[in-house]
Amino acid sequence: MKPVAYIRCSSLKQAESGLGMEAQRRKLEAWAVMHDVEDMPIVVDDGETAKDMNRPGLQRCLDMLASGEADTLVVYKLGRLTRSLRDLDELIRGPFAPGRASLVSLSDSIDTQTATGRLVLNVIMAVLQWEREAICERTSQAMQAAKAQRRIVGAIPVGCMRDPDNPSFHINDPDFHDLWTDIQGSELVMGVVKVGRWAKVVEYAGHWGNGRASRPWSPKSMRRLFETAEKYGWSH
Repeated sequence: MKPVAYIRCSSLKQAESGLGMEAQRRKLEAWAVMHDVEDMPIVVDDGETAKDMNRPGLQRCLDMLASGEADTLVVYKLGRLTRSLRDLDELIRGPFAPGRASLVSLSDSIDTQTATGRLVLNVIMAVLQWEREAICERTSQAMQAAKAQRRIVGAIPVGCMRDPDNPSFHINDPDFHDLWTDIQGSELVMGVVKVGRWAKVVEYAGHWGNGRASRPWSPKSMRRLFETAEKYGWSH
């Protein structure tokens, strides 16, 4: 076994104090003694976040694994290596794929040299994937509920305006409602008119621009106006 240990401290203050770094170092050195490993190199990233793998220390470790200088990467905790599910998946499919280098995480009881360690890693990956999907699902549900209450989420819908009495919500814009009434009353819409021609309809109805930006109506903005009218029950 030719292991290389990796230490990461996320804040400069923590790195300068040495507290987090020394705690990781003691655990890694104890592991080396337990496995009769002498002179295990320890690579450190000071004040580096785990948002991506663009870290000099981590890249040095990966280069050592790729060149055969080391065959095992040892970390105190998986979060020291990465907090990104995408990056972790890339590592598992790349340098730590079966038959290649091994990954050992002390706190997580992960050792990809063993069947149990690989099982634990797969469970952690599955949980992380579930957590990410659950967060996305909850966020989507919360946004839909907020929109149903006419709470402002992102851009204000075309045809609406910010409620002056409650700025977190939007209400129907009277000018847009009048525009919709004029459009519906125009003889130009007595037949089937494609969305791409509605801007011309608005021109004949006597309205230009969309009230918030002084530019002609586009098919996209007209389509959004129709959606607002349908959603909030404007007269047809």
